[in-house]
Amino acid sequence: MKKSMLDSDLPLLKGGVFLRWVIVVGVFWFALGVAYIPVNKIYQQGVIALLFLPAILMLAFNIRLFSNFLNENKVFSFLCCFLFLYVALNGIYFNELQGVKHIFYILVFLSLGAFLPFFEFSGKKLNVLCFIALMAVVIICLYSFYNFFYLEGNNIFSRMWGVLGVHHPILASYYVGFFFIASFIAFVDKRNFYIFPIISVFTLFILFAQSRGAYVAILITLLFYLFVFARENKFAIWSVILFLGLSLVFGYLFSDQVVSRGMSYRPEIMMSSLVMGVEKLWFGYGLGYKYLIYTSNYPAGFDHTHNLPLHIFIRLGLVGLVAFSALWLYCFYYCYRNKKLFLAKFNVLLIVFSSVAFQFDSASFIAQPRLEWFVIWVPVFITVNVMSLVLMSKFKNINNLE
Repeated sequence: MKKSMLDSDLPLLKGGVFLRWVIVVGVFWFALGVAYIPVNKIYQQGVIALLFLPAILMLAFNIRLFSNFLNENKVFSFLCCFLFLYVALNGIYFNELQGVKHIFYILVFLSLGAFLPFFEFSGKKLNVLCFIALMAVVIICLYSFYNFFYLEGNNIFSRMWGVLGVHHPILASYYVGFFFIASFIAFVDKRNFYIFPIISVFTLFILFAQSRGAYVAILITLLFYLFVFARENKFAIWSVILFLGLSLVFGYLFSDQVVSRGMSYRPEIMMSSLVMGVEKLWFGYGLGYKYLIYTSNYPAGFDHTHNLPLHIFIRLGLVGLVAFSALWLYCFYYCYRNKKLFLAKFNVLLIVFSSVAFQFDSASFIAQPRLEWFVIWVPVFITVNVMSLVLMSKFKNINNLE
């Protein structure tokens, strides 16, 4: 019986220690610079210099390793090729070459995920790096509290606007929600009690930002974790129940502020977006099409759908929406199938969180690195990480058998 399509002499990662550490710095710039650097141009140029260019070098040095990765993950490779080839052709047809350049950025970003597990950092070193990242996000959250409530003198029930790159309450809540899920699963699965204060800060940020999308997404994610992953872990069960109970209490305290905003025109936006999308059903209006969503109760119009699937539907049509949905669902399936890996379990929860969150906002699909990437392309990137971990495990098993 054939064990694998892998070459038994699969090469070790090439590129040198210096290049690996440049990429690590680039990952930190990508993950934290988006919060600390308010000027998008500076942040994005830094991502290109510190992450994308080194990633291209890493890919050039490790073509054989990458071809083995693609060979082992044919379904994922096909779905990616179909989606991005379709989007590129759509962009070329509608003369949106800027969007085609952004596709290249996304592909470079995703390809990097195939190499990171081969860096083979020790567990202790990974824990230190993750803790530094969490603390950096905690600091920006605390500074947001200080700025909004102390320096600006707002009361605790006002909707908080953050500082620097986490200014927007909805998108910032999605970004902080990413780190909340990472810290929460580390707390309940590994019982790292020192993470509890970090979780508390992230929770307060989302609560004060009054982002209903992030709030609902986290509650659904925790319920999913409770019923799917925590059935044999009493500590996890009681931790989730306690958090859900406290969330309901705080949700009740802030209910007047949340309810006062009503539905924020969401039903009307959704219906108008559907009508607009159906007019160009199959291939959409084009990758870079700038549109306005008009509703009867807001005639000035909205410049986006406040809903990622509808945004894709309008610009790329039903073909684009089905292509992205297929890739997204496959990422969920693959990570769930490998849920014994901590990273895969985390990504399953992240995909659940993102799937709910981008129903409320995040109408940015093919674009340069920004906050929205953390609920769109980062889950796909982590799926590539998981695939690479599985590949590395198969490679080691083959060598052991021989």
